[in-house]
Amino acid sequence: MKVYIFLLCVALCIAGGVATCCPPYWTVHGDHCYRYFGFPRRYVVAEYFCNQFSSCSGDLAHLASSETEKENDFLYRYIESLSAELPPEAAWIGLNDIAVEGEYVWTDNSVSPFRSWATGQPGPADCGAMPGEFPTSTWVMLPCGEPLPYICKMRREAPPQTAQPGVYSARYFQHSH
Repeated sequence: MKVYIFLLCVALCIAGGVATCCPPYWTVHGDHCYRYFGFPRRYVVAEYFCNQFSSCSGDLAHLASSETEKENDFLYRYIESLSAELPPEAAWIGLNDIAVEGEYVWTDNSVSPFRSWATGQPGPADCGAMPGEFPTSTWVMLPCGEPLPYICKMRREAPPQTAQPGVYSARYFQHSH
């Protein structure tokens, strides 16, 4: 399946000079592609399903990390726009402290000092989510076994470089006649 997705991504990037180079049904924001999945899954299973997608260069998707306030606000609005209910149900993001209590890491290994904790957070649970019932893009820690919708993120591929129409190298003219 991963090979099929890889080939589809390459074909889309090459054939149309697609400016985004995100797989079908993914949304571009900055240098990344995002996809919201409304079917609730436990945290570890959601991360596993994100890992089933990869960029054209083979970088795996992960539960979404949020490295800046701008990206965090985008994630909140994205979840809100695709959720089947308003306010939207909480959705898993890639933040957790499963390995070491109190040491919060992202599943994609990104590093950022940015934090957006809701009041009273981080709580004692181990897995991060964006709660829809809050009017701002904040985070809460919830039990990892709770099934929730989730959002995946992967690096966006740059479109392939193509020759400009009417521009040929000297080599073309040497071998064309």
